[in-house]
Amino acid sequence: MSIKWPLISILIPTLDNYQFVSNCIKSILTFTPSIYEIILINNGHKNSLDWIEENEKVKILKPDHNLGWEDALNLGMKHARGDYFLFANDDIQIMDGNINWLSNLLQPFRDPEVGAVGPISNVVMGTQNAFLVGNYPQCFATTLLIGFCMLVSRKAMEDIGGEIDNGLPGGDDLDLSIRLRDKGYKLIVRRDVFVYHHGFK
Repeated sequence: MSIKWPLISILIPTLDNYQFVSNCIKSILTFTPSIYEIILINNGHKNSLDWIEENEKVKILKPDHNLGWEDALNLGMKHARGDYFLFANDDIQIMDGNINWLSNLLQPFRDPEVGAVGPISNVVMGTQNAFLVGNYPQCFATTLLIGFCMLVSRKAMEDIGGEIDNGLPGGDDLDLSIRLRDKGYKLIVRRDVFVYHHGFK
């Protein structure tokens, strides 16, 4: 009997970053099962994503000016069809053969108290750092998730007001983590899910 996965909307703001967003999109399309849609929010030149062919998997939003990270995500959520939102930097990359990365991030949501889940990476702080020394289980609760790659349930987002705070550039993920925890939601790290992050691109 096959499992019916919920739809996940992968939201990726991007700003004139062809090399890295190209690798990002290609790796997602190559190593992800059919349980997602990609929504690119083009904060850069209006023609900078013309090389991408829109289809049932990939949609491009073209605001008339640079919205910044926070409001780009807010715009993406308004157009998203998924039960879950994956907030993703345009310089992440799914590694060769890692086809279970997204389904593994989804699994903790079997617990209705889970609001958000994040992977580990090479360029990320705190308990999501792949080089962190210690005896950590593969799946555990934390107090902060970093927004470079964060899976959040639509229900949890609605419960905290439905939007990313656009007044906290660089601190929106901290704010989001606090708001989710204040509503009683758990934040989960999956240390068995690695997402490569080029970082600062």
